[in-house]
Amino acid sequence: MEDSDTLRPLAWRFDTEIDRLKGKIGDACKFYERISVSGGAQIEVYFRSGEFLFSAYRFDDFSVVTLYSHTRTRASAPPALVCGTGSVDDFLSEQFRVIHQESRRVFPAE
Repeated sequence: MEDSDTLRPLAWRFDTEIDRLKGKIGDACKFYERISVSGGAQIEVYFRSGEFLFSAYRFDDFSVVTLYSHTRTRASAPPALVCGTGSVDDFLSEQFRVIHQESRRVFPAE
């Protein structure tokens, strides 16, 4: 991840230096590479430019959404929602589709 327009606001949000943030992103990518095993869950890692307003993860038939703080302090527990079917899931499905289209896969290498 070398996009300074993406890294700068993220470093501010997490109150860290850009180089440290790049290292943490690299560590996270390596973590997912290590837990990927043949015959296991399909794991793919994508990078996308731009600042996100929330994180969302898809697990089979449900999604988990974590909200970002507008402060530079770390919350003891980030707010999270678990969503099944319905309008929130429909919104997230559309977000996943668009993010996927705008991203480049870094693992597994294409």
